[in-house]
Formats: sequence, structure tokens, C-alpha cells
Amino acid sequence: MTFKYEKDLVNELVTILQEDYNIKYVVRELQNGKNIADIVYSKELKRDFAIFDEYIESYYYFNEIIQNKKKTIEELNIKNKDLLRKFKRFLKKLEKAGYITLNNNKIHVIKKVDIASKNVVAIEAKLSDWKSGLNQALAYKQYSDYVYVAIDEYYYKKVDIQLFEKNNVGLILVGKGHIKKVLIPKKEKDFEVDIKYYMIDKFLTSVHATSM
Repeated sequence: MTFKYEKDLVNELVTILQEDYNIKYVVRELQNGKNIADIVYSKELKRDFAIFDEYIESYYYFNEIIQNKKKTIEELNIKNKDLLRKFKRFLKKLEKAGYITLNNNKIHVIKKVDIASKNVVAIEAKLSDWKSGLNQALAYKQYSDYVYVAIDEYYYKKVDIQLFEKNNVGLILVGKGHIKKVLIPKKEKDFEVDIKYYMIDKFLTSVHATSM
């Protein structure tokens, strides 16, 4: 084997991505519910600030305001007072950013919120247990444009590459000082918009937190 511990493989992969592939924006352990991607990265960001700090903001924005075209705060039918108060603050944030206007609780959409990145890659890293890695990686399709499993190159011969092809999950082999993408997945197109926007903004927030 090339690596004794998974954390060593992750460290090596991050270093190579940053130094050899010039990946500027890298986050470790990005959590979505019970699922935690070992590495999430993007080559570029379209926004330098997050809009969606909580999933509920993205949920009501996309499902009620954008999709169902709700025009007033009352039509959103948010019963919980604390949640309603938080969402009103969120609407003020949208207004300040130029996405909507508010007038006597009436909501007018000026333009749809732009996505922070259109090229997000999530990676699940394992030393040798590629089956577990593949199962975990499938959850990252909710928000990532491309999903990979990264394993120690020593264990490549044990991998059923057809399962990766079937599930559109890429495979990266990691060695000391080098990586090899033996399978590059197609871009994901089947995702929930509210989850994707929220998670990419969470990624954006994490990028800023790690750069401070």
C-alpha cells in the first residue's frame, strides 16, 4: 500500500490539486445532513458572498417564490414565528443584494439568484474500500457537478470499474506525488435546485472561513 492512513491520502490529494492542478478553492469535510464529503473543490466562484445561510431559505425561495410565484410574505404561509422572522431577514438580504424588492410585504423578483459555482467537484476518499466509497459518493450528487471516489493506487485491481460507470461516479488513483483519473464522470444534471444552491453557498462560506 502507498498510504497507511486515509488522512495521509487526503492530504496528498489536496496538495496535488492545489499545487499541480491550480485548484484555488478547496474545502475538506463538507457536511450535508449525515453525509460528509472528504474534499469539495471548484476552479472558480461566480459570487464572493453567500446568499443562503440555511436550507430553509433556499427551500422557500425556490419552491414558493420562484416556482410557485408567491407574491407576498403571507402567501408563504410560514406558521413558526421564529422561522418567519428569520425568513424576513433573509428577504431583506435578497433586497440589499438586488435580487428582489419588498413593498408592504409584497415580493417582486428582479432577477433569480445566480449560482456561486457551475463546476463543483466532490470526492469521497478511501484507502481500499471502494464499495463503501462509491455508496457514500452517490449522496454528493445532490449538489455536485462531478463526483469521484479516490483510493490508494495500490488497490486499483480490486475495483469493479463498471459499477462506477453505471453510477456515473469518477475514480481517482492517488500515489505519492501524483494522481490519475482513470474514469471521468459526465456532468450531473439531475438535482434538487434548492439543495444544490444551499450546499454550494455552504461551500462558498467554508472557502472564506478557511482563507481567513
